Amino acid sequence: MNVMTWRRAVVLLAALLVLPRAAVWSQSASPSAGTPATGRVRGVAFDSANARPLRQTVVQLIRVDAPNVSRLSTTDSLGRFAFDSLRAGAWILGMRHPLLDSLRIEQLATRIDVRTKGTTRASIAIPSGFAITSRICGDSVARDSSGFVHGRVRSLGANGGDQTATVRIQWLEYTVTAAGATRAVVTLDVPTNADGSYVGCGVPSESVVRIRSWRGADSTGVLESTIPAYGITQIDLTIGARRRVVLTVDTITSDTGALARVTVARGDASVRGVMLGAGGQPLANGRVSVWGSGFETVTAANGRFALGDLPTGSYLLESRAIGYQPSRRIMDFEPNTEATIIMQLHRLLTLDTVKVRALRNRLLGKDMTGFEERRRRGLGRFLDPDDIEQRMSGRTSDFFLAVSGVRLVPSNSGDRVQMRGHVGGYCIPIVFVDRVRQYLFDGDLDAIVSPMEVRAIEVYAGFIMTPPEFQVPFDQCGSIVIWTGTRR
Repeated sequence: MNVMTWRRAVVLLAALLVLPRAAVWSQSASPSAGTPATGRVRGVAFDSANARPLRQTVVQLIRVDAPNVSRLSTTDSLGRFAFDSLRAGAWILGMRHPLLDSLRIEQLATRIDVRTKGTTRASIAIPSGFAITSRICGDSVARDSSGFVHGRVRSLGANGGDQTATVRIQWLEYTVTAAGATRAVVTLDVPTNADGSYVGCGVPSESVVRIRSWRGADSTGVLESTIPAYGITQIDLTIGARRRVVLTVDTITSDTGALARVTVARGDASVRGVMLGAGGQPLANGRVSVWGSGFETVTAANGRFALGDLPTGSYLLESRAIGYQPSRRIMDFEPNTEATIIMQLHRLLTLDTVKVRALRNRLLGKDMTGFEERRRRGLGRFLDPDDIEQRMSGRTSDFFLAVSGVRLVPSNSGDRVQMRGHVGGYCIPIVFVDRVRQYLFDGDLDAIVSPMEVRAIEVYAGFIMTPPEFQVPFDQCGSIVIWTGTRR
């Protein structure tokens, strides 16, 4: 087949793949009348990016010399497909799959020659992340176990005119030397193309990235996404207009007693939704917030929530509830429009109460060995079982009264624990209980663990001083680690 014929066949395949499903199936129900049917095709569709078969995927055949003749087959659980009663000759094999767009693959097609007798074997595969990264970013990026972030940026406002937008991608990079481990925030600024598309190369696989885009005075919020193992992710962005509002909050940020002043975004968008938990049941008293807006609300008894005066454009909507994994969703808020969403949360892994106690007693020796090793390094502040026994009180927060760098801030419902951050001022620390991260909204340790259960405590100020197992990406505050169990 010459180049022009091949290109024509691919174009025809692309056209057929976007036809309504009913129309395509009606064409593929049987071969054209009078067409000799002497061959068959058996094959496999495979996703090399995720190293697994493509299940329930529509695969299509188009005859090269008669592009109006097409056949469809759907893969099984092993990615296998089959075509029978095919006229011998050249066919174009292609497929539909939503992953293609996210991998920057415009078309996936290959030519096969059907024999007059017997079975023709064929396969079609989504390329590996390494192959795609090599094609888009170059071999050096792919060999470095890195990938890329790509997408398209659109604008809701008039600011910037024809000015290209800028996309900023940030992630953490760790360096280990003989002197110890250090970390740095890597920033990659990428201009958009004329059509609004962008590609940011060199992003590490399986990393957490934060991304934001702006054009002129308008911008998106700060978004967060995890890069998959194959190293490629698509994040489409919407730049919207926003008003900047300076708020004074009642959290003291320094020893001088000055109140914090924060800048938040406001607009004329809104969102309404419902938070669901295990079994699809509504979750009451869950918390919903929009990053950068300063707004947070609590779900009602029926799980429903609503937020207004939100900035327009792409922002991160976060949902949390006790006993559930947090959920974060990128939302595109439109002007004078109410968005709707269902936030499905999944339970944290828990064990039967009796089994938890038995397992904890068996593992405490190992955990406390790690405790002693970390104390010998001298990078944090530690309260062992004897210290806890001497400071025993009616509240967990009282254990921190004499810990340097930690303070208790009174509130209507009790004291809140705050820590002096790595960048100055006080902040709410990350909290782990028996190695499991607890999602603390306001520093209220008394709400998550009883003082009678506390066996030992570790306190680490700032990310650099925190052991890797208790670090959280982009956190600048530090961590508190609480161990529970018997003290004697």
